Amino acid sequence: MKRLTLLTIVFVFISNYLFAQWTTSGNNVYTTTVGNSVIIGATAPTIINASSGLFPGVTPKQEILTGSSTTAYSELVTIRHNGVAVDALSRQLGLVFKLSSESSTGESGKMGGMLLESSNGYANLPTLSLLTNNARRLTIDYNGNVGIGTTTPKTLLDIGKTLGPGDVSAVLARLSEGNTAGGGTYLGTVGYNTQLSGTITDVTDVKSFAIEHSFYGSTNSSINFLRGGSTIGGSISFSTNDNTEKMRILYNGNVGIGITHPQNKLDVNGTIHSKAVLIDLNGWNDYVFKKDYRLPPLSEVKAYIDQNQHLPEIPSEQEMIKKGLDVAEMNKLLIKKVEELTLYLIENQKEINELKTKVSVLEIGKK
Repeated sequence: MKRLTLLTIVFVFISNYLFAQWTTSGNNVYTTTVGNSVIIGATAPTIINASSGLFPGVTPKQEILTGSSTTAYSELVTIRHNGVAVDALSRQLGLVFKLSSESSTGESGKMGGMLLESSNGYANLPTLSLLTNNARRLTIDYNGNVGIGTTTPKTLLDIGKTLGPGDVSAVLARLSEGNTAGGGTYLGTVGYNTQLSGTITDVTDVKSFAIEHSFYGSTNSSINFLRGGSTIGGSISFSTNDNTEKMRILYNGNVGIGITHPQNKLDVNGTIHSKAVLIDLNGWNDYVFKKDYRLPPLSEVKAYIDQNQHLPEIPSEQEMIKKGLDVAEMNKLLIKKVEELTLYLIENQKEINELKTKVSVLEIGKK
């Protein structure tokens, strides 16, 4: 009897110790014991490896052990709400982390986590968002589109932040040298304007976006996208050195090197050095050698030169300065003048030969 009584006292003591940690209050079950871990599927939590990059040597406060088999497995942990209707209502399930409780002074925005939500009937087509500072930062919609800065991504990856002038929307890559200076060393996408601002007076010069190379925090080169005069008509410019524009391709295909508004397919403000230049021509001047070609007499040429101070058909100095030199046309004109000069020489040689003959006849007559 004494032994039974002793066992009963021990059982009651242990039961009170164990169950005193958990309290039922209405629909809530809680424990006020601080520092203990809650484990499902095991008797003790697994301490994080001491060499781990995150939480080394930390004992988890909550752990679910789903099994210990070495074979293939498929296991599931769910958090769900039972029962929805066709009504298009806001429905949300969240997993929230807070570093501490917030007070009225000096503490805010501590919430982060995940949010699954839908405003469709039966909670269909939900989106999943990652949260920081009590706001949605990254959202994956029901189609798999990923939005950063937007909760309604329109493409597979949509960085939806509305940019201000000079705002970097995405960094594509970084290098270590100079990366601690200012914004660092990176290749990134940058937003600018859609309307006139500052010293820009032509809407076709307005830069909307750019892909920029920043080195030690300073932009030294970029590819710039200019908005154009309407919803179409955009151009592209290229900047180097200190991010100064060096080349532009206009909406009409005209290319300017050192020129922002080229009027031709290629306008260059500088020297062109090439091993060869191939120019397509429309016709040539061999008609000069045809029998019906009228070779103007030298007296007529002289009269023209005396009056105009340049050869017939050759542009004047004033025209050349104003309009520039058309290489193809000028070559054609120069060859024409060479051909005419050849005809003059042939004619002159003919006259010389005739004079020589006459002189020879006269000399024979004297003998």
